[in-house]
Amino acid sequence: MRILVTAGGTTELIDGVRSIKNTSTGKTGVLIAKTLHEAGIDVEILKAAGVDSPTEISCLEFTNFDSLDSFFTSNYLEAFDMVIHCAAVSDYKLSHITIDGETAQPAGKIPSGRDLCLHMKPTHKIINKIKELKPNCALIAFKLTNTHSSIEQMAAVKKLFNGSYADLVVFNDLHQKSENSHHYQILNTELEPIQSGETSKALAQDLLKIIKENYYVSVS
Repeated sequence: MRILVTAGGTTELIDGVRSIKNTSTGKTGVLIAKTLHEAGIDVEILKAAGVDSPTEISCLEFTNFDSLDSFFTSNYLEAFDMVIHCAAVSDYKLSHITIDGETAQPAGKIPSGRDLCLHMKPTHKIINKIKELKPNCALIAFKLTNTHSSIEQMAAVKKLFNGSYADLVVFNDLHQKSENSHHYQILNTELEPIQSGETSKALAQDLLKIIKENYYVSVS
């Protein structure tokens, strides 16, 4: 069995020196990949540029949405039996820029002191392509919400299941995050929690246990 783990966040360039990105460090994805690798599982990491990863694990890099999207083809996915999609993917990318009301195509640095407007357009959901391209590929998705409402939280998770046909979703909410922990639940397609914990290390061990017990991986 071979597993692809994505890690880190996409970066959308505004000009030659500015960009829009999220705060994902990629550390959780890399830790999951390292835990699986140390258990004898064949793993590849697809990570954001700048994210540190173990030299002993095969690794490829992406930068923006388009570069990450370009990896998700039937030819690339054919090599994997499972995808653990931890990467934080931008929901929007830059359409065009206006400076003082005029459309501009900055090649270097946008000058300061002028009215700047960024026009963004929505991106498609990369995760929804995975099962379309390889229906028999097991898929573990991640969902981060930002609401105290359990109804809204589960609605967001259900939407992810319905769109991606994921086998499991790792769910957490920003309101349950602290300096040293971030509560998570691993949910099945019935939205039932099958594991939960407080740290990335515990999550990596839980995923290893689930994979060993349910996907018949031979480990040493």
